[in-house]
Amino acid sequence: MGYLQEARENHVKKKVEEALRSKMKQKALKECDFYCSKYAECARGRTFSVEFDGTKSSVGFVLES
Repeated sequence: MGYLQEARENHVKKKVEEALRSKMKQKALKECDFYCSKYAECARGRTFSVEFDGTKSSVGFVLES
C-alpha cells in the first residue's frame, strides 16, 4: 500500500474532526473546571494589554486593573 492510499484511509472528515474536538474541549473544561476557576481567580487584576500596529516606535503597554 502506498503512502497516498494510506493517507486517504486515515483521513478524518472535517465535520467529524470538529465534532470530536468540541466533545474533547467540553470534557477537558468539565474535568479541569476547578483549576480553571482557581487560575482565573488568581489572575484577576494581573493582566495587561499590548497595543501594536507593526512599527517599532508604536508599541504601548496598557496595564489593566
